[in-house]
Amino acid sequence: MNNEELIKEYRKQLFAVHAGTVAIVSVAEIAAYLIFVHIGHHSLSLESRYLWLNVVFPIILNFLAHMAARWLCKSESVNHNLKNYSIIYAMIATSFVVSLIHRDYIVTGCSYVFPIILSALYNDKVILKQSLWSSLILVSVSVATLFAEGKIDVTMLINIIVVYGLIAVSYLCGILSINFSEMNFSIIEKQAKENDRLEEEIDLDQMTGLFNHEAFYERLVPAIENSENGTKDLSLVMIDIDDFKNINDTYGHDEGDDVLKALAGILKGVCDENDYACRFGGEEFALILCGKSLEKAEEIVRSAMKNFYEYRFEFTDKSLTFSSGIARYQADETIETFFDRADDNLYTSKKTGKNKITL
Repeated sequence: MNNEELIKEYRKQLFAVHAGTVAIVSVAEIAAYLIFVHIGHHSLSLESRYLWLNVVFPIILNFLAHMAARWLCKSESVNHNLKNYSIIYAMIATSFVVSLIHRDYIVTGCSYVFPIILSALYNDKVILKQSLWSSLILVSVSVATLFAEGKIDVTMLINIIVVYGLIAVSYLCGILSINFSEMNFSIIEKQAKENDRLEEEIDLDQMTGLFNHEAFYERLVPAIENSENGTKDLSLVMIDIDDFKNINDTYGHDEGDDVLKALAGILKGVCDENDYACRFGGEEFALILCGKSLEKAEEIVRSAMKNFYEYRFEFTDKSLTFSSGIARYQADETIETFFDRADDNLYTSKKTGKNKITL
């Protein structure tokens, strides 16, 4: 599951949380009204001002906020960020309705803590900051109405300070959560890169830097599958340095290693990003040329032959050569048959004079 899918799933869960919150708030408002009716503070009547302002109106507003957010998230024309904002603002709207309707109980302003904390789980500081400032502005609206109505006393003032403090603390906790997530992600990303590096090292021949014998087969199998599925050409080249044993015996193994490294660099140079250059074993190399016809493969090998022949080593003035066999993949051919044809062509080149290509 990628990051976008995770956020989409998180939005889905937030909608469920908000729907539950709206339901709980609605039941609580109805229950509070019935309790007030029971103790004689209000009358049970459809003309009750409290019923319409403190029960019906808040329920309608919360429902509309929820449905508006759902509509935005389902709309194809709405961008990714706005979809994330919509559910958070629906939650802030619910907090505002509750805190404004019940501003006499300023503690209801603590409800802004929840959208702030939940917005932090997007790991987006922009959303978190917008949640903070929206909450502070809306709490201030409730506080302003209390000042206008002359309902501020010492206890109320302390409660207001506590509400602002909790909103600020929730924001700081959100920042801490995002920073911690980013740090964890950075560690995981570094570990993933390290794992990729180690995996790549396992696949590489330590001397030449080419893919090793095991990696050759690991890449040949999917290359064949891609060739079959996409009906693209696939050519396999087997290469063997001519008279390599004589080089080792005459000049030494260190010089022989220099020859292997030089040819490896040349083979890398003639391959593109779709190809794989491999050290098959000893002085034998292989090229998996994806999307290359037999003619193109021959052109690539001849270029490598020329470069290798012209390469000058410090230990000898002689030009070195290699022999090659090339096979083009045929439909429904087994990997063994495909490899054997290229390998047979290589040995044909070796037996018939060396420094040549057999197709």
